[in-house]
Amino acid sequence: MLRIEARNRSFGIFMVGLSLAATWGAAGCTPQDLEQFFGDVKDAPVQPPGTAVPFEVFNDDVSAISAKETRALIRTSQGYVSFFGHAAPAGVDFSTDWVIFYSAGTRPTGGFAASIASLTRAGSELVAVTSLASPGPNCIEPQIVTTPNVLIKFAAQTGASIQFFKNDSVNDCGTDNPCAAVTCQVGSTCVVVAPPCAAGALCPLQGICVPQKVQRCGGIAGIACPGSGTCVDDPSDSCDPNNGGADCGGICQCLPVPIFCNNGGHFDTSPSVCDCVPNTPPPPPPVRCGGFPGLQCPGGGKCVDDPSDSCDPNKGDADCNGICQCIDNVLCVVGDVFDSSPTVCACVPTTPPPPPVVRCGGIAGIQCPGGGKCVDDPNDSCDPNKGGADCGGICQCIETVSCIIGDVFDSSPGVCTCVPATKT
Repeated sequence: MLRIEARNRSFGIFMVGLSLAATWGAAGCTPQDLEQFFGDVKDAPVQPPGTAVPFEVFNDDVSAISAKETRALIRTSQGYVSFFGHAAPAGVDFSTDWVIFYSAGTRPTGGFAASIASLTRAGSELVAVTSLASPGPNCIEPQIVTTPNVLIKFAAQTGASIQFFKNDSVNDCGTDNPCAAVTCQVGSTCVVVAPPCAAGALCPLQGICVPQKVQRCGGIAGIACPGSGTCVDDPSDSCDPNNGGADCGGICQCLPVPIFCNNGGHFDTSPSVCDCVPNTPPPPPPVRCGGFPGLQCPGGGKCVDDPSDSCDPNKGDADCNGICQCIDNVLCVVGDVFDSSPTVCACVPTTPPPPPVVRCGGIAGIQCPGGGKCVDDPNDSCDPNKGGADCGGICQCIETVSCIIGDVFDSSPGVCTCVPATKT
């Protein structure tokens, strides 16, 4: 893994290189796929340089990477898979989109909120300002470990590199926090809302209890936490085991400890799982087209510019490589279906259904046709190996004979014998 120090930028803003490093993700990734930064960054300038780039927030499972303070620019689907361990959601199209991820790392309570404050472009530089809003000392927050993070997608900015800054804040709830005088039942938490108010009237904010999604544990039933979760005391109830409370109910916490999952899985830190889960299979590699040889796309596929390379035909570059896209815009004949994978992009025959099952055995002792063999039906509850009598079976056919000239062997369970080759 390549490690580089942050470098000076053309618009005169720089980052400290001692606490920050950029890496190129897992093996096989390049700077064109992924730029990844760990640790703290410098405070943002009062007015970030450049023109604003619109972006959209989206959600995905980021538990495998969110425990450490991280910032990343992801340009390709390969970069996304190497970073998160699974493919991007369907709403992210790396032929037109780039992605930025920011995690504030592990925090001891709720009340932290991560966001992207601004995204601008100045020449060949993208400037992303991250924001972490932290709860102040007067705030009442759930006593659970959190990993505040955010994902955004935006139009791909061909030829641009990334620089991160921060603009953090503290939310001082103050002594007049409406939730300070509200006691919520187990399973709910207090939030501040603005009540219905007549026009022009000054109405104070109110604290109300809303359901809180937590995983319960402990209590008189001794309920265990899922996976490797830990059962801790629920601070919102009146039962305190440290003050003599017995059989207190608890809530599950899942600390994002370094756990290596087998078979390509990743660790899900949600309290209801807290265990290794399978990864979403990575997307197939793109089908290449265009370039100097002028490669064509299969079927009805269309060759579009590859946004992950530096060659842009819209800027006068010649012989750029492309990737194939397939849009289902044809009607297939009866019996065919449209295969929209970029490697096919055409009508293909429908896979024929399997031949019907031929029954045999049972109390009637039904024989199989031809040279078929009657075997136990694994889908019923009658097992002759466990004392089942008169079990029904299914016919299997294995070609064990040679046919005379002019005949062929029909291995369907309903025939299982030699038949004339010209038989229709």
